[in-house]
Amino acid sequence: MSDAPSNPSGMSRRSLLTVVAIAAGVLIVGAALSRLVGHAPKPDKPFRPEEEARPASPTVRAYFGELVDGHRFGRWTLVHVFDVRDGAIPIVLATADGHRYQVDLLRFDPAGPRGVADTSLVSLFVSNGGDGGTSTPEEQAQGVTSLAAELTRREQAGAKPPPLSTLTERLSLPTRHFSVPLDR
Repeated sequence: MSDAPSNPSGMSRRSLLTVVAIAAGVLIVGAALSRLVGHAPKPDKPFRPEEEARPASPTVRAYFGELVDGHRFGRWTLVHVFDVRDGAIPIVLATADGHRYQVDLLRFDPAGPRGVADTSLVSLFVSNGGDGGTSTPEEQAQGVTSLAAELTRREQAGAKPPPLSTLTERLSLPTRHFSVPLDR
């Protein structure tokens, strides 16, 4: 192989191959290191989705307004509002007898699956571990519908939710661990 320049930049073929080989080596080493440093699963620390749930941010609180933790509406109680997580606002509601359940607020998608209840901006889905075919107990569905009415009133007064995903977008995420603690 000749070292004579073979292209307009003046770089020889051998020099070009050396640069390409070094660049490939750097990429391979970088990829290997990124897998070893902090990205490998830690078997001594199991995945705990409730550790990722954070209290509601000011943006989420602004959307809910007076609907704060402990707020009663009809026979239901808004137990806890969490911050946006995986594209949804998870909340915990309680029935009159104290049974707690999770409801996820996602962006309303007129072409997508319907929630148990909808406002013009959000769809409310009961997070019961089902695949959309699991029926929601009537008392829980009525609580979701009642909360949707409260949120509709807030939206009519100008409240806007933070950016959220649609259900279709959320289900395309690689993780399906959306649960939050019900006992906070």
